[in-house]
Amino acid sequence: MKILLLSGADSDKRTRYGDYSLVGPRLQPYNLMQLTALLERDGHIVHLLDTEVEPQTLPETFELVGRLHPDLLGVSVYTINHAYITALLEGVRSRYPKLPVVLGGPHMTIYPAAFVERGLADYGVAGEADLVFPELVSALERGSSVHELANVTTLREGKVVTNPTRPFIDDLDALPFPAFHLLGKNLGKYWPQPMTYRRKPMTIVVTSRGCPYDCSFCPAAGIWAGRRWRAQSAEYVGNLMEWLSKDYGIREICFNENTFALDRHRVEGICNFILKKRLNILWSGNVNARHLHADLLALMHRAGCWLLSIGIETGDAGIMSSINKPLDLAQAEEKIKLVVSKGIKVRGYFIVGHQEETEASVRKTIALAKRLPLYTANFSIFVPVPGSRDFTNIYGEVAEHAIGDLSNYANLGCGSRYQPAHLSGQRVIDLQRRAMFEFFLRPSQVGRLVRSIETFEDFRRFAYMGLAGTNIVGRSLLRKVRNPTA
Repeated sequence: MKILLLSGADSDKRTRYGDYSLVGPRLQPYNLMQLTALLERDGHIVHLLDTEVEPQTLPETFELVGRLHPDLLGVSVYTINHAYITALLEGVRSRYPKLPVVLGGPHMTIYPAAFVERGLADYGVAGEADLVFPELVSALERGSSVHELANVTTLREGKVVTNPTRPFIDDLDALPFPAFHLLGKNLGKYWPQPMTYRRKPMTIVVTSRGCPYDCSFCPAAGIWAGRRWRAQSAEYVGNLMEWLSKDYGIREICFNENTFALDRHRVEGICNFILKKRLNILWSGNVNARHLHADLLALMHRAGCWLLSIGIETGDAGIMSSINKPLDLAQAEEKIKLVVSKGIKVRGYFIVGHQEETEASVRKTIALAKRLPLYTANFSIFVPVPGSRDFTNIYGEVAEHAIGDLSNYANLGCGSRYQPAHLSGQRVIDLQRRAMFEFFLRPSQVGRLVRSIETFEDFRRFAYMGLAGTNIVGRSLLRKVRNPTA
């Protein structure tokens, strides 16, 4: 069967990142690449279109579908690309009404009937698609019934039916390496945010799934149906890194997962593999500060780790408690100083606009960010994401159509969709910008930015960030002049 898989999670970067659209990351569609490898193993022909690096207008995408003439279209759906996916599917349905459409991804896990009940898709796949999607494809190829397949949502006699879910995959080592060969010449077009990579070509990898914690703002527990954490073995990860380095010339890897360092023995095994094989590769990852210890950090640094991203979220102890973050402020400060002392840089994640946020609590967050020895920082705006406890607390258990305008989620973390109790939406945006300006415009931070520029592409993106910042400041001042009391 000929299959077209489409990733359009950040298809409209101007909407996604606003004034910072050229600064935002471009990340490989890793999950679709993993799925592609499974489909190819079964003998299917797969085309992968990532509109992140192959910009396509919708008419161009429709033309490509017609030119490839696939037997099936698979699309990954996130809440942030809901508006784009809706327009895409409406166009596909009107032009190719007989083309079977299968949707998966996080949004379909939370709302499995989405799009199917509106007739825009034939099948929805919730949860892990690694085993379900190939089974669905095989059933369609044979002309067999798909109504009993676990995790699948279909229309039966005019009614939407969602089948029970199957257990998660226990042995993630059984999965083949992702289909990097489909990226071809586009491999070098991917990068994370400025100051979070040093070498190209680089790639993300996802070697664990789930999270044992239950932070109220995070949808992980909803997407993974609980707090179970599973991971690929150190040997699998080491072999993956060696393969990426030797076969694709990858020079840097980012472990783009919730809690990379949760299993200390696994991390030690990965580091020892890198050192034994003498892999010339740099790497970074997302970690919980609680899992970091002096001897482990020293080993990680020797094995090529140069940056760790740590979710701090807030500088206010009361808000830290209310979001159920398993970290206290004193511990965060102690651990971050420990990381830096071992030669590893730290990116701090912060959120502005929590449900109980106030001007005073934001000032505490800004002060903490400036006090910590951070290499760089992210200041996102709080958005209640489907699948998170905060979303349920605010909106309740509602159907997708009851949420409202989902296009508002397109600028997730960069605009204010939700208004907390003590601040207006515009004030939250202003405070986020204030946090960024106060953090990044310090002379020491400007120096770090300048020293991190290694290529013309780096220079172009930083220059654009500066112009965007100047534009934002100008518009903020103009708004103050027009409305001094705002």
